[in-house]
Amino acid sequence: MAVRSVAVRSAALKKRRVNDSPLGRAFDLQTRAQLDAEIARMFYTGGLPFNFARNPYYVSSYYFAANHVLGGYVPPGYNKLRTILLQQEKANVERLLALDCFGEVKNKQFIANLLKEVIDEVGHQKVVQVITDNVSNCKGAGEIIEGMFPHIYWTPCVLHTLNLALKNICAAKNLETNQETYDVCHWITEIYGNALQINNFIMNHSMRLAIYNRFSPLKLLSVADTRFASIVMMLKRFKLIRRALEAMVMSDEWAQY
Repeated sequence: MAVRSVAVRSAALKKRRVNDSPLGRAFDLQTRAQLDAEIARMFYTGGLPFNFARNPYYVSSYYFAANHVLGGYVPPGYNKLRTILLQQEKANVERLLALDCFGEVKNKQFIANLLKEVIDEVGHQKVVQVITDNVSNCKGAGEIIEGMFPHIYWTPCVLHTLNLALKNICAAKNLETNQETYDVCHWITEIYGNALQINNFIMNHSMRLAIYNRFSPLKLLSVADTRFASIVMMLKRFKLIRRALEAMVMSDEWAQY
């Protein structure tokens, strides 16, 4: 025990000497170490992946703060992040992505020219693939790009392909030519419809949603009707929260509600 106490005192004394040295005072090493500890604690207690430290906006935010006088600055809180700042960033992304195609004929050449502009901006040597929907003008644009740049491949969107296939297999309107397959696979649309009804029943009422949130840390997912992938994601989430839903509807709180 005596040896350990001596070692601890020695390490503390060495640390104090470093912090009190001219170099330590010049770079304020103790304050920097404390800030490192606070940031690390944020990662550990918030369950943030260590890979988040490689996010360029994580780095740039601290760089900006370090190079500006921001006395009394307080980071944005829960409400500001989910309302004002979220709306601002959405508008910013829309400005970056928006392209006014009003009055343009959206044929394969027009789309190919748009793709080429982006490829030229990035550098064709850095591009290996372009992905679009499966409609004929997008497919034609992909073929034009492949002709211009032999090393770049056009690929149809897999999710769009799956979505089209699912609609073709499970749609009742195709019964005349698709009766056998429909009989085997139409249960997919029935399960999706049931899950969507439950999802909306809870999410569209604040009291029901509040009760649900007490039983599950996982959120219900909103679904885009036109995307097959979102259907799969919603059904996968329902598998994960099944026990929570069962506990919710059997609870005294739900019965009273």
